[in-house]
Amino acid sequence: MANIADKIAEGQALLEQGDFYGALHHFDSLIEQDRECVRAYCGRGTAWYHLGDQVEAVRDYTNALQHDAKYVSAYFNRALARQRQGEFAVAIDDLNSAIALSPDSSCYLQRAWALFQVGRLEEALNDFEVGFALDGEDAMALVARAMVFIALKRVDDAVGDLQHALTIGAGLSFRSGKGVRNDF
Repeated sequence: MANIADKIAEGQALLEQGDFYGALHHFDSLIEQDRECVRAYCGRGTAWYHLGDQVEAVRDYTNALQHDAKYVSAYFNRALARQRQGEFAVAIDDLNSAIALSPDSSCYLQRAWALFQVGRLEEALNDFEVGFALDGEDAMALVARAMVFIALKRVDDAVGDLQHALTIGAGLSFRSGKGVRNDF
């Protein structure tokens, strides 16, 4: 019989293959076996996220956090689901929690985007700077920061970011914009 880590890995593989319904059913069965399996709740939440049901995704990430209040991926993923719901203020709260537990660039960059959405432009710029300092520049994050510069009427800075984004990122792969974390 496979251990829980192997079963989680099977579910993660389904997510990576884009089989979100298969992943949903897989994680459902894990949760039926163990109602306190944090990683299974995160996996099912990720399946819901990709299927477009942010209400269910938030519910599963919240369940994960009820069992482990220090689970960074659950905070990060719940923040992304809440942003898709347009709930930027509570998404910022989740990202604050994630950063307090494990400050990494994707958390800062994602919080920068949420701060921009609620009009907290200077704070957004600060988070972009911290995110870049932690893990280098990212083309899509530069584009997002350019939007903040435009809102602040700092057109020259915006143009500089856009030009730099074109030189470094053919794929434009905003680290924090890739979506939820599958590294639960």
